[in-house]
Amino acid sequence: MQTSEREGCGPEVSPSTVPEATLESLPVPTKLPAFDLFNLVLSYKRLEVYLEPLKDAGDGVRYLLRWQTPLCSLLTCLGLNVLFLTLNEGAWYSVGALMISVPALLGYLQEGCQARLSESELMRRKYHSVRQEDLQRVRLSRPEAVAEVKSFLIQLEALLSRLCGTCEAAYRVLHWENPAVSSQFYGALLGTVCMLYLLPLCWVLALLNSTLFLGNVEFFRVVSEYRASLQRRMNPKQEESAFESPPPSDAGGKGALVDCTPAPTPTEDLTPGSVEEAEEAEPDEEFKDAIEEDDEGAPCPAEDELVLQDNGFLSKNEVLRSKVSRLTERLRKRYPTNNYGSCTGCSATFSVLKKRRNCSNCGNIFCSRCCSFKVPRSSMGATAPEAQRETVFVCASCNQTLSK
Repeated sequence: MQTSEREGCGPEVSPSTVPEATLESLPVPTKLPAFDLFNLVLSYKRLEVYLEPLKDAGDGVRYLLRWQTPLCSLLTCLGLNVLFLTLNEGAWYSVGALMISVPALLGYLQEGCQARLSESELMRRKYHSVRQEDLQRVRLSRPEAVAEVKSFLIQLEALLSRLCGTCEAAYRVLHWENPAVSSQFYGALLGTVCMLYLLPLCWVLALLNSTLFLGNVEFFRVVSEYRASLQRRMNPKQEESAFESPPPSDAGGKGALVDCTPAPTPTEDLTPGSVEEAEEAEPDEEFKDAIEEDDEGAPCPAEDELVLQDNGFLSKNEVLRSKVSRLTERLRKRYPTNNYGSCTGCSATFSVLKKRRNCSNCGNIFCSRCCSFKVPRSSMGATAPEAQRETVFVCASCNQTLSK
């Protein structure tokens, strides 16, 4: 220590000799190996080849857990539960020894008993070993190498994004950012510890296996599909009758009469042109008024029943046709056709945004702004019980007349 301090601070050293000493004491920089991104990509692909058996095993496990073949998944779940519950300690040691010895024996037989094949034969068969050798001796052009590097970087970025998302979720649970999730996590950990302490290991493994197979969404989807198919097989007649059954008729003679009404012919269409183009918000209000007034002015239903009893089925059809024709005529008188396509009050042209609306009292065509007054149907002479509650649209002049 003292000699070094003297060498650094002593006045004997001349200034001319200092740079030479520092140059001699500097270490010679070693040449760092160049980073080859293409070799990194090749190493990644070789790693994929080596891990391909594990990837296939993971795909098989996911195939069973997703119940894509329900019978295989069910047999696997039941078989594993039976093994977990019935095997004793000696049997488990035997299973472990078997799982170690079988891969070792297969690898020895594949390597020792296989005949040495030529290069052309290996290229023809395209085994995994050939793929590894191809990756070691691969020669690619510059565009192909750039494409491989880009693909590798994309996969690496996706992997790092998933890892970052997992770490962020773990930190959110540990920092209690969401108390519900954190409480569920720690509750599950405490429950697992208690279960490991109270239950035997075989029961713990059986419960874990049952949770993996029966606690996912795919299992409930398969169960719902099978339940629906069983219901269709057991009750085919009820479904057919449900599709073919007519809608329920109203109580009283009027409902039965309306149900028996035949479909009107094109000459007896009940929807005039002005009613077809009315606003879709309340398409049936105007028809209810006309039908109710027609029912009030129609002859007594008892007289119609007497005529039907006297004249038979043909007279019944004639009565129905006459009733439909009277209703059609009343609708045509009530809703005159306006061929000009403009509002009677403000002369605004109807369009997609400017809807037309019929006044329920005078029958003229207005826009939705001019025909925006609502009055109860009872003010127009309707006597039905629901007429006190239901309202219809009328124009301003009709609103003043009906409000007096």
